[in-house]
Amino acid sequence: MLQASPRLFPLLLVALLAAITFGLESLIGWLAISPPPNSPNTEAYRIEDFRASEFGLDGQLIQRLDGKAIWQFPQQEVIYFAAPHYRRFEQGKLVGELTAEQARYHTEQKTAEFNGATRLVRHAHAGRPEAILETQALEVDVEKRVARSKQQSVFRQAGSTVESAGFIYHDATGQVSLSSRPQSRVKIIHEPKPSP
Repeated sequence: MLQASPRLFPLLLVALLAAITFGLESLIGWLAISPPPNSPNTEAYRIEDFRASEFGLDGQLIQRLDGKAIWQFPQQEVIYFAAPHYRRFEQGKLVGELTAEQARYHTEQKTAEFNGATRLVRHAHAGRPEAILETQALEVDVEKRVARSKQQSVFRQAGSTVESAGFIYHDATGQVSLSSRPQSRVKIIHEPKPSP
Protein backbone atom coordinates (compact mmCIF):
# COMPACT_ATOMS: atom_id res chain seq x y z
CA MET A 1 0.00 0.00 0.00
CA LEU A 2 1.16 3.50 -0.75
CA GLN A 3 -0.21 6.59 0.92
CA ALA A 4 -0.98 9.16 -1.77
CA SER A 5 -0.62 12.87 -1.26
CA PRO A 6 -4.02 14.61 -1.26
CA ARG A 7 -2.61 16.91 -3.94
CA LEU A 8 -2.03 13.97 -6.29
CA PHE A 9 -5.20 12.03 -5.54
CA PRO A 10 -8.21 13.41 -7.40
CA LEU A 11 -10.58 14.60 -4.74
CA LEU A 12 -13.70 13.58 -6.63
CA LEU A 13 -14.30 10.78 -4.15
CA VAL A 14 -14.43 13.27 -1.29
CA ALA A 15 -17.04 15.33 -3.09
CA LEU A 16 -19.14 12.47 -4.50
CA LEU A 17 -18.91 9.43 -2.23
CA ALA A 18 -21.52 10.54 0.29
CA ALA A 19 -23.77 12.04 -2.37
CA ILE A 20 -23.67 8.91 -4.50
CA THR A 21 -24.11 6.38 -1.74
CA PHE A 22 -26.79 8.20 0.21
CA GLY A 23 -28.41 9.36 -3.01
CA LEU A 24 -28.49 5.83 -4.36
CA GLU A 25 -30.02 4.59 -1.14
CA SER A 26 -32.88 7.08 -1.30
CA LEU A 27 -33.50 6.67 -5.04
CA ILE A 28 -33.37 2.88 -4.87
CA GLY A 29 -35.79 3.00 -1.95
CA TRP A 30 -38.28 4.75 -4.21
CA LEU A 31 -37.75 2.24 -7.03
CA ALA A 32 -37.88 -0.86 -4.83
CA ILE A 33 -41.12 -2.77 -4.95
CA SER A 34 -42.01 -5.43 -2.38
CA PRO A 35 -41.49 -8.67 -4.31
CA PRO A 36 -44.44 -11.07 -4.21
CA PRO A 37 -43.74 -14.60 -2.90
CA ASN A 38 -43.28 -16.57 -6.09
CA SER A 39 -40.52 -18.66 -7.67
CA PRO A 40 -37.09 -17.61 -6.35
CA ASN A 41 -35.68 -18.03 -9.88
CA THR A 42 -38.19 -15.71 -11.53
CA GLU A 43 -37.82 -11.96 -11.28
CA ALA A 44 -40.32 -10.47 -8.85
CA TYR A 45 -40.25 -7.30 -10.92
CA ARG A 46 -38.29 -5.71 -13.73
CA ILE A 47 -38.44 -2.09 -14.88
CA GLU A 48 -36.97 -1.25 -18.29
CA ASP A 49 -35.49 2.16 -19.17
CA PHE A 50 -36.12 3.57 -15.70
CA ARG A 51 -35.48 7.05 -14.32
CA ALA A 52 -35.69 8.23 -10.71
CA SER A 53 -35.19 11.90 -9.88
CA GLU A 54 -35.14 13.94 -6.70
CA PHE A 55 -36.00 17.64 -6.66
CA GLY A 56 -35.45 20.20 -3.91
CA LEU A 57 -38.15 22.38 -2.38
CA ASP A 58 -37.20 25.07 -4.90
CA GLY A 59 -37.95 22.66 -7.77
CA GLN A 60 -34.32 22.26 -8.81
CA LEU A 61 -33.02 18.81 -9.68
CA ILE A 62 -30.76 17.36 -6.95
CA GLN A 63 -30.03 13.87 -8.23
CA ARG A 64 -31.07 11.44 -10.95
CA LEU A 65 -30.57 7.72 -11.53
CA ASP A 66 -31.23 6.27 -15.00
CA GLY A 67 -30.62 2.81 -16.37
CA LYS A 68 -31.56 0.23 -18.97
CA ALA A 69 -33.15 -2.02 -16.36
CA ILE A 70 -33.65 -2.60 -12.63
CA TRP A 71 -34.87 -5.90 -11.18
CA GLN A 72 -35.06 -8.01 -8.05
CA PHE A 73 -35.75 -11.63 -7.18
CA PRO A 74 -38.18 -12.74 -4.44
CA GLN A 75 -36.80 -13.08 -0.92
CA GLN A 76 -33.52 -11.46 -1.94
CA GLU A 77 -32.06 -8.25 -0.53
CA VAL A 78 -30.19 -7.45 -3.76
CA ILE A 79 -31.37 -5.03 -6.44
CA TYR A 80 -29.72 -5.40 -9.86
CA PHE A 81 -29.07 -2.68 -12.44
CA ALA A 82 -28.11 -2.70 -16.12
CA ALA A 83 -26.18 0.36 -17.32
CA PRO A 84 -26.83 2.62 -14.30
CA HIS A 85 -26.07 6.33 -14.74
CA TYR A 86 -26.17 8.40 -11.56
CA ARG A 87 -25.97 12.22 -11.68
CA ARG A 88 -25.64 14.75 -8.85
CA PHE A 89 -26.63 18.42 -9.25
CA GLU A 90 -25.96 21.55 -7.21
CA GLN A 91 -28.10 24.62 -7.86
CA GLY A 92 -29.30 23.01 -11.08
CA LYS A 93 -25.78 22.37 -12.40
CA LEU A 94 -24.35 18.89 -13.02
CA VAL A 95 -21.42 18.43 -10.62
CA GLY A 96 -20.78 14.69 -10.67
CA GLU A 97 -21.79 11.44 -12.28
CA LEU A 98 -21.17 7.72 -12.07
CA THR A 99 -21.67 5.20 -14.87
CA ALA A 100 -21.12 1.44 -14.96
CA GLU A 101 -22.06 -1.50 -17.13
CA GLN A 102 -23.75 -3.30 -14.23
CA ALA A 103 -24.44 -2.70 -10.56
CA ARG A 104 -25.87 -4.43 -7.50
CA TYR A 105 -27.19 -2.80 -4.36
CA HIS A 106 -27.42 -4.91 -1.18
CA THR A 107 -30.25 -3.36 0.82
CA GLU A 108 -29.43 -5.06 4.14
CA GLN A 109 -25.65 -4.45 4.11
CA LYS A 110 -26.07 -1.09 2.38
CA THR A 111 -23.29 -1.78 -0.09
CA ALA A 112 -23.14 -1.07 -3.81
CA GLU A 113 -21.00 -2.86 -6.40
CA PHE A 114 -20.35 -1.33 -9.82
CA ASN A 115 -18.87 -3.64 -12.47
CA GLY A 116 -17.59 -3.42 -16.01
CA ALA A 117 -16.35 -0.10 -17.33
CA THR A 118 -17.00 2.13 -14.30
CA ARG A 119 -16.41 5.87 -14.52
CA LEU A 120 -16.77 8.47 -11.79
CA VAL A 121 -16.53 12.13 -12.84
CA ARG A 122 -16.45 15.29 -10.76
CA HIS A 123 -17.16 18.06 -13.24
CA ALA A 124 -15.27 21.33 -13.03
CA HIS A 125 -17.13 23.74 -10.74
CA ALA A 126 -16.55 26.11 -7.82
CA GLY A 127 -12.97 26.67 -8.94
CA ARG A 128 -12.13 22.95 -8.88
CA PRO A 129 -10.91 21.18 -12.02
CA GLU A 130 -12.59 18.14 -13.52
CA ALA A 131 -11.50 14.86 -11.94
CA ILE A 132 -12.07 11.35 -13.31
CA LEU A 133 -11.76 7.84 -11.86
CA GLU A 134 -11.92 4.85 -14.21
CA THR A 135 -11.86 1.22 -13.09
CA GLN A 136 -13.49 -2.13 -13.86
CA ALA A 137 -14.98 -2.59 -10.38
CA LEU A 138 -15.94 -0.23 -7.58
CA GLU A 139 -17.39 -1.23 -4.20
CA VAL A 140 -19.00 1.30 -1.86
CA ASP A 141 -19.99 0.61 1.76
CA VAL A 142 -22.61 3.22 2.62
CA GLU A 143 -22.53 2.79 6.41
CA LYS A 144 -18.74 2.62 6.75
CA ARG A 145 -18.33 5.27 4.02
CA VAL A 146 -15.57 3.33 2.31
CA ALA A 147 -14.96 2.96 -1.43
CA ARG A 148 -12.55 0.40 -2.84
CA SER A 149 -11.42 -1.29 -5.99
CA LYS A 150 -9.21 -4.34 -6.48
CA GLN A 151 -8.91 -3.60 -10.18
CA GLN A 152 -6.57 -1.38 -12.16
CA SER A 153 -7.66 2.19 -11.41
CA VAL A 154 -6.77 5.39 -13.22
CA PHE A 155 -7.29 8.84 -11.66
CA ARG A 156 -6.99 12.02 -13.73
CA GLN A 157 -7.08 15.61 -12.53
CA ALA A 158 -5.48 18.87 -13.68
CA GLY A 159 -2.71 17.33 -15.79
CA SER A 160 -1.91 14.58 -13.26
CA THR A 161 -2.58 10.88 -13.74
CA VAL A 162 -2.33 8.24 -11.02
CA GLU A 163 -2.48 4.55 -11.99
CA SER A 164 -2.69 1.83 -9.36
CA ALA A 165 -3.66 -1.83 -9.03
CA GLY A 166 -6.55 -0.72 -6.81
CA PHE A 167 -7.32 1.57 -3.90
CA ILE A 168 -9.20 1.97 -0.63
CA TYR A 169 -10.76 5.32 0.24
CA HIS A 170 -12.10 6.16 3.75
CA ASP A 171 -14.47 9.12 3.59
CA ALA A 172 -14.38 9.76 7.34
CA THR A 173 -10.64 10.48 7.29
CA GLY A 174 -10.24 11.51 3.65
CA GLN A 175 -7.43 8.97 3.44
CA VAL A 176 -6.68 6.86 0.37
CA SER A 177 -4.35 3.90 0.02
CA LEU A 178 -3.20 2.97 -3.47
CA SER A 179 -2.38 -0.68 -4.15
CA SER A 180 0.44 -2.15 -6.18
CA ARG A 181 1.24 -5.73 -7.15
CA PRO A 182 4.69 -7.36 -7.15
CA GLN A 183 5.07 -6.89 -10.91
CA SER A 184 3.55 -3.43 -10.99
CA ARG A 185 3.99 -0.13 -9.25
CA VAL A 186 1.83 2.84 -8.57
CA LYS A 187 2.49 5.16 -11.49
CA ILE A 188 2.16 8.91 -11.05
CA ILE A 189 2.45 11.23 -14.06
CA HIS A 190 2.28 14.99 -13.80
CA GLU A 191 2.05 16.96 -17.02
CA PRO A 192 2.01 20.66 -16.14
CA LYS A 193 0.33 22.89 -18.65
CA PRO A 194 2.73 25.15 -20.55
CA SER A 195 2.80 28.76 -19.40
CA PRO A 196 1.18 31.21 -21.84
